[in-house]
Amino acid sequence: AWQKDLLKTEQFKSKERYWLDMFKGEIPVLNMSYDFPRPAMQSYEGSRLDFKVEDTVYAGLKKLCHKTGATFFMVLLAAYNVLLAKYTGQEDIIVGSPIEGRTHRDLENLIGIFINTLPLRNFPVGERSFKEFLNEVRENALNAYENQEYQFEELIEKLNLRRDTSRNPLFDTMFSLQSKDDFSLDYAGLKMYPFKIDTQTAKFDIMLEVSEAGNKLSFSLEYCTKLFKADTIQRLGMHYINILKEIIK
Repeated sequence: AWQKDLLKTEQFKSKERYWLDMFKGEIPVLNMSYDFPRPAMQSYEGSRLDFKVEDTVYAGLKKLCHKTGATFFMVLLAAYNVLLAKYTGQEDIIVGSPIEGRTHRDLENLIGIFINTLPLRNFPVGERSFKEFLNEVRENALNAYENQEYQFEELIEKLNLRRDTSRNPLFDTMFSLQSKDDFSLDYAGLKMYPFKIDTQTAKFDIMLEVSEAGNKLSFSLEYCTKLFKADTIQRLGMHYINILKEIIK
């Protein structure tokens, strides 16, 4: 009822205008170099590569956040855009990112899934310094958070995109950051700890997930095995780490 009431307000129309303005004109398609021809129907066969960085990189990124007023998410997302720009030569890139959707304090402890997807469009133009680009990413992210109640599915319908059965609508890559404490419980003689499950699926061409826990960063690249070889994704991960080290310098 709360959400339905929101749909009738001027505030909601303003959020809709924001997203429609953000995606007016030609929508860019991420032009990665693939190892295999793209199947006519989107494949969800996938694999995952996990990797980490040294603690000094984590400390350097934290210092950069403090100096620029950007969040960890914004810095890592900006670096991911730079990586994609280097691989594609494109200066107009859309990356999807999940957001928890709990915009009201009453929802914080409520059981259920409220997640929405934010399509974040940025312009990693080669002539800019990283700090200039980071400022743009920061502004775009803040504006997207401000308008996060507008549902991604609604946007796809309004944009009236030509459906391509070989790929996702609007973007082909996702980025997410999870901040979490190390999970360990000791209860009545039972020890519990996380167990990684290799699902061998990929929801997107590439999805970069970053986890921050106890002053450490770990990364996971989920990728479509019908498009990429494992060696290619390993290089992609190494190049991302190189970019992080360079922006710290």
